[in-house]
Amino acid sequence: MSGEAPPSVRIGNGFPSELEERYGDAELVGRGGMALVFRAQRRSDGKMVAVKVPTRYDEATGHCFMKEMQIWKQLRHKNIVEVYTYNILPVPFVEMEFVGPSLAERKVPVPVGEAVSIVRGVAEGLAYAHAAGLIHRDIKPGNILIAPDGTPKITDWGLGKEVADRKETQFIAFSLDYATPEQISPSTYGRADARTDIFQMGVVFYELLTGRVPFSGDGMGEMSVAILTDAPLPPSRIMENLGAFDAIVLKCLEKTQENRYQSIEDLLSDLDALPGGPNGSDDPV
Repeated sequence: MSGEAPPSVRIGNGFPSELEERYGDAELVGRGGMALVFRAQRRSDGKMVAVKVPTRYDEATGHCFMKEMQIWKQLRHKNIVEVYTYNILPVPFVEMEFVGPSLAERKVPVPVGEAVSIVRGVAEGLAYAHAAGLIHRDIKPGNILIAPDGTPKITDWGLGKEVADRKETQFIAFSLDYATPEQISPSTYGRADARTDIFQMGVVFYELLTGRVPFSGDGMGEMSVAILTDAPLPPSRIMENLGAFDAIVLKCLEKTQENRYQSIEDLLSDLDALPGGPNGSDDPV
């Protein structure tokens, strides 16, 4: 019949009944383009966990889902959401630590010291991933979870890839507000690499400090042009007390990868040299 999904495709909008023997009290806490995330209680020991399941069950979605898990399972760091287990049976799912709300739910701007703490934590998680040869490519507030103690944790490695892998993921999708020039126009700016994560971190940092993203436009076309061509206002032009951050944020947001920080470690070094940082002056940030 017209409008029905092909027999090989199953559409899911709720917690899969096949997982009810394993988990109880499932509650939807997150929704993305290809997956749902539930908070649920593991029946075996009562532990509260997060369970991610795809919204479509077909071969292509299953391939992308399993590729993400193969990347994610390699990562064990305090600033990266930990994967406990995953499988394709009885349905594709991943069980991971339940952290808390995402940064997207926070009102911005946040206090300067908190912004620096969040960005430093995300940077440390990315440094670990980059050292393992993995990049994320979708750093944004919705993919940064905040634990009850304030620790930021990176989640959702669906666009992640190995640096040495020259094949793109089958589904290329990213959040335009946090997209990089090379994601929009790879023929001009080259392929995504670790410096892509650095640009996206710069967008997040800018938003945490100023309350707005550095590029704007009406519709996808104008927004894309702004990212490719517009020079962002220095944060201090928006809030006078942010002058110490201008050079760091703007270096993250350079259009060409060669002009950005060349490694997360370089960015962390400059963050640590800020006033109030471990290597900076005694004045508070």
